[in-house]
Amino acid sequence: MDNPLGKKVGLPTSYDPSVLFPIYRSEQRSQLGDFRCSGYDAWNIHELLWVDLNNNVHHDEICIKIDANSVAIPESKSMKLFLGSLVYEKFSDKTEVHQEITKQINELTESDITLDDILLNLPDSRSVSVINSKEDLLEANESKASEGEIIFNGFRSLCPVTDQPDIANIHITGRLSDDAVHNIQRYLGSFFSANSFHEACIEKIFLNLMKNKYSVESVAGHFERRGGIAIIPVRFQSSNN
Repeated sequence: MDNPLGKKVGLPTSYDPSVLFPIYRSEQRSQLGDFRCSGYDAWNIHELLWVDLNNNVHHDEICIKIDANSVAIPESKSMKLFLGSLVYEKFSDKTEVHQEITKQINELTESDITLDDILLNLPDSRSVSVINSKEDLLEANESKASEGEIIFNGFRSLCPVTDQPDIANIHITGRLSDDAVHNIQRYLGSFFSANSFHEACIEKIFLNLMKNKYSVESVAGHFERRGGIAIIPVRFQSSNN
């Protein structure tokens, strides 16, 4: 199947894993240079419906975790179409549903995914706003840095295919001074009109923070739910660094 994003595509009328479309990470990372970080993409699936052998319809929520170093990720609209088509198949129990989802996403991503409970809300941490700006990230000065977690509210980027805004809260852990936090607020604001997928945004942010000597342990993007799916890319330092 061709990439369905930005196109009018009819809903499947039978169970159809062939609607899944891969986005290759190598294409997204072609401009990042030496990519060295670990992490995962958490896909919170809020509208998983499936039918048992007695025709009872079940509504579940799951989190699909895909390793950051998988070969590919599912295109989000194709994932929605695939999951929506599950109602045209009958399953003996939830375990069988999970096994089928795992099998299909493993094949697409060429990795071993995990299924878990929904990734819950952001922690109760210090919160600041993103500042609308066009500035590049300044080099860090961590002389008065303190360890902690900070949530940057109001991050926005644009889908590179549809130009629709993608809204997120960015959760950063590490040792950051007040000046560093202010620099990051302005840097995150520079994505306001940037065309980039969720995962690419978080990887660029993480790698630029590391390149500019910020003492950052992890960066996570809690993007708003769309079509019953919320994607949360999480990146942290590779143990090989």
